[in-house]
Amino acid sequence: MFSKRYYAVWTAFSLLAFLLLATIPPAAALEPMKRAKVGEWVEYQTTGGGESHTIRNAIVGKEGNLIWYETKTTAGRQVTIMKVLLDPNTGKAKRAIVKNPPERAMEIPLNMVDRTAERPDQRTTGKEKPIVTTETIQVPAGTFKCTHVRDAKLPASDGVWSSEKVPVGGLVKTKSENQEMVLTAFGQSGAQTEITETPKKMPTAREMIKQEMKREFDPRHPSDEEED
Repeated sequence: MFSKRYYAVWTAFSLLAFLLLATIPPAAALEPMKRAKVGEWVEYQTTGGGESHTIRNAIVGKEGNLIWYETKTTAGRQVTIMKVLLDPNTGKAKRAIVKNPPERAMEIPLNMVDRTAERPDQRTTGKEKPIVTTETIQVPAGTFKCTHVRDAKLPASDGVWSSEKVPVGGLVKTKSENQEMVLTAFGQSGAQTEITETPKKMPTAREMIKQEMKREFDPRHPSDEEED
């Protein structure tokens, strides 16, 4: 029923949850982001559930005290780019833009990118304190002396490893029961945004259905190819 244009929008939604949980810094990990500089970038490989994703995070701009934090996720042929104007001191998003090439970029509601909560693998339950240790680990990007943080109820092989030598948040590795993400490359400069056009407003589900019904029953309604 849905045209290719709106199918791409819904496909973007399917990856948004993954992007938000796996790549945007939670409140407890914002300290390294306060020192982030425009041009820094990191790349990760995520595996789990029989699937593999490539993720690239970068600082691609600055507006006053806010930074433009951009994430590009590639899963097979599906590419999703999300660009968030972020307050590095609080983790609050001020603007958010998503793009599924070759579709035009769309601005999305801020309630979809509220990242004041921590990731599940960084929470502790009850009154138990997290276990913090220092470990040296090896990942595709190299060998790093890391701070390892994990929930007391999780095995020692799970948790989050971070290093001050890694830009854009310092993340080196995360591992939980069903997913692992490891650093594959990083750099201190050169990152540029991949969203250069002016974004349009993201339609609501009701608006998309209305448009598709009109397209289905009104032959005078322009096709996707005729629309801007």
